[in-house]
Amino acid sequence: MARLALALGAAVLWSASAMGAVLPPHGPLRVLVVSDEVNPHGLSPAELTQPGDISAALAAPGSGLSLDLVSEIATDDLALATAALSVPFADPSAYDVLVYFAHRIPSGPGGAAAQAAFVAAVEDFLEAGGGVVSFHHGAYLTAGKEAMQDVIGATATGSVPWNTVAGQNVINVAPAHFVTSNEVEYAGSLAYADPARGVAAGSYDFFNNLPDERYLEFEINPGAGEIEVLFASDYDQNGTTHLLGFTHRRPSWAGVVVAYQPGEYQPNALDDLDGNNFQILANAIVYAAGQSECGCDDGDPCTVDTCGTSGCEHVAAPAPTCDTTWAKASLLVDERRAGRERLVATLTRGPALSQTDLGDPTGAGGTAYTLCIYDQADALAGRVEVDRAGDLCGSTSCWRSLGSAPPAGKGWRYRDMAGAADGVRALTLKGGPAPTSRLILKARNVASKGQTALPTGIAAALAGSTQATVQLHGSDLPQCHSAVLGEIVRAEASSFKARR
Repeated sequence: MARLALALGAAVLWSASAMGAVLPPHGPLRVLVVSDEVNPHGLSPAELTQPGDISAALAAPGSGLSLDLVSEIATDDLALATAALSVPFADPSAYDVLVYFAHRIPSGPGGAAAQAAFVAAVEDFLEAGGGVVSFHHGAYLTAGKEAMQDVIGATATGSVPWNTVAGQNVINVAPAHFVTSNEVEYAGSLAYADPARGVAAGSYDFFNNLPDERYLEFEINPGAGEIEVLFASDYDQNGTTHLLGFTHRRPSWAGVVVAYQPGEYQPNALDDLDGNNFQILANAIVYAAGQSECGCDDGDPCTVDTCGTSGCEHVAAPAPTCDTTWAKASLLVDERRAGRERLVATLTRGPALSQTDLGDPTGAGGTAYTLCIYDQADALAGRVEVDRAGDLCGSTSCWRSLGSAPPAGKGWRYRDMAGAADGVRALTLKGGPAPTSRLILKARNVASKGQTALPTGIAAALAGSTQATVQLHGSDLPQCHSAVLGEIVRAEASSFKARR
């Protein structure tokens, strides 16, 4: 089958009462699938996920997806996919999401050139805002796929044993993320940690896939951009920590890659539209299309906003899309002396940032900044906000450009000795080449001078925590900035100190 194209009325495919995937209102979407078949375990056609199966499942009643078009193109006809992805993204006929289910490059003497042209088109597609979902063997490396693995962000190699006894647990290690949380039903929770991949020790929800194909050697690429691990597994084979799913972003992309490994066994992956694996695939498509929030933003940077079938949901939790590449970070909350409370948060040795990446707080209606602090369970412990764009602190501007005049400066510095905005007296937002960027916030109460704007009770909310997360948001920044602090110095009711 070279190409399967299904034109679909958006209203036909989704029903709130259908027994299948449940998704927030979205679309209609145009989805392109690139696929080929590999069958290392000799599964029957009814058992194996094959070309044509994905597009059929996406178009089926009960898929939950609102689709304008779903097309599936065989790997050997990759030039057709390259042409489809090359349509300008603003064109109504452009695709929103690519689902990549290709185990190999096109066969024949022109295969390598066709693959290179396709990867270039995928890169342009992501830069323009398109989304990519790498499904199952899309992330497995075969000859000639190296450049596509760089785009995906991780690479699977080696043996892929078929396990019919225990399958593999699918562990949700990003519980606030739309892909992992929207209507996915977990069987229980278990203890898991994978610090090498950025997964802190904790109790995480899971479900089991049985049977399932295991990718024993599935690793994040050394040159990958920003990776957030979504799913993991704990089977004891070539180690006990395994990558199953993640998102991948690069600064030059307006879009995102979402990868999910389970998918070999068709009855679990696609036939059960009410099952977890298809729900995750559908979630990934909607998320990659940028429609997981669908107008539910409550304007609070300390909440994660999603749309469920019963309406908008706002959960106070760390944002899953912040830049997490800060090498060092710290948080001090000292509330031991009433009326003399203080808070200091730092993120240093961070990514390359320009002044425009840090907003512009110098004019009325300009950038507002919010520091969100979460405990080990990702519950909101406190927040500090500076919404004083264009304001005067005394007789001079609260803000000044660091270095040159905007937009060629290195960043911004805020000074207010009265601490009018939540007690914040200093906020330094300094960019520059990696790793010279730094973000530093200092706040204090001085009750003897009537300065008591810094919120209290943050230390008590963090008492006993084994880690904390700090995130700095700007109202119009292209990205928020985040660090998980796992080295706890103190975690008392009146004093908390942590760093990384």
